[in-house]
Amino acid sequence: MKRILLASASLVAFAGVAAADHINEDTQDGVGLTGSAEIGYNDEIENGFFVEGDLGFTLARELNNGLLAAVTFNLGFEDDDDEDGDSVFGGGDDDLSAGDFVISLTDRSGSNGVHFGDTSFAAERHWFGTTDASGLSIPDAYDGAMAADDFSEQDGETVIRGDSGFGGFNTSVSYIVADADGDTPEDDLDQLSIGTSGVVGGFTFNAAYQSESDELLAARAERDADPDDDDDGVLDEDDEDFEDEDFSAGGRFDDDEDDDLSGDEVFGVSVGSTFAGADVRLAYANNRTDEESSLGVSGRVPVGPVSVAAYYTLEMAEDEDEDPEDSYGVSVGYDTDQFGVTVAYENEQGDDDTSIDARFSATEDLDIFVGYSRDEEGYAAAEYDLGSGARILASFAETDEAGPRDYKEGTTVALSLDF
Repeated sequence: MKRILLASASLVAFAGVAAADHINEDTQDGVGLTGSAEIGYNDEIENGFFVEGDLGFTLARELNNGLLAAVTFNLGFEDDDDEDGDSVFGGGDDDLSAGDFVISLTDRSGSNGVHFGDTSFAAERHWFGTTDASGLSIPDAYDGAMAADDFSEQDGETVIRGDSGFGGFNTSVSYIVADADGDTPEDDLDQLSIGTSGVVGGFTFNAAYQSESDELLAARAERDADPDDDDDGVLDEDDEDFEDEDFSAGGRFDDDEDDDLSGDEVFGVSVGSTFAGADVRLAYANNRTDEESSLGVSGRVPVGPVSVAAYYTLEMAEDEDEDPEDSYGVSVGYDTDQFGVTVAYENEQGDDDTSIDARFSATEDLDIFVGYSRDEEGYAAAEYDLGSGARILASFAETDEAGPRDYKEGTTVALSLDF
């Protein structure tokens, strides 16, 4: 995922503001270079040491007609074997890849153009349910979960997407060209995705649609036809006879390998605005394949350094006996330059969690983070900014990817560099 984000960040930076010294701010011609590296010690890894890094390139050229042509790609390596207790220095497998790329042809604004490669789906690009990227600051873990807005999330798939801006709205259309393993669909393109968003009269509007994926639904049918040890007709990773290759034969998309993809037909629409200082958003999503729908409302009220955010989602199914449980959550946060704390509770379709997260800026360069939740348990970390994109991290976490920076499980000491 890091490599995907790096490539996307390079493309966005090129389309807007120059991201590197070698890209001309006037013509946007040139070569951009970004990179990051982290080396450290973690007591949950065999031999202790780990190393991760990325190197991203942007090649850009303004054409005679004013269009901008760009290519972004990157090289990345990271320790992939934490779960097995191995490290790249201890004989484990490190992942060195050069497959993440985006080719684009856009206008100077970046809102009109075509993108091909490791780039987001149209619906994913524009859809916001009961969250609002323009200002509704509900914490990530309490983002107004909706069961029916099961839009695919791009994670290594090759995508072709067209963007257009007109009349205050931006619209995108995309298709899947190949899955994360490079397998292509039998019909050349798979899963139409459409998204649009804009602002009209103080209201923000978002709408998205994706068609069923013929490839993923066919893979699902193959799995359902092969009963597991529990005789429930569904084969899963816990079954003794489960093998990924059972469902990827002949280039068929594998919805275990591509677990960020959804094969369902999904539609969603949402609207948000500000009333008397409170941010409010209403969203509706319908999963036509599973015959389920979600209707959610969320809001945030800031009072000085204090903010209160909450959401409620009503879940419905065509078969009332199969109605999912509703979801709801509330958070209270206090935030200043030196200190911040958020207390939150969420019940997501019967799975509830309570959390507290705190930040303390001890000095201009030293930040301390502590927190606890029933799901992630406890974590504590100290980060010291060395300047120029370098920082030292010391952390302890009881589970993996805990806290605001996704800290590693166990005790970690690391040096991070961003270029």
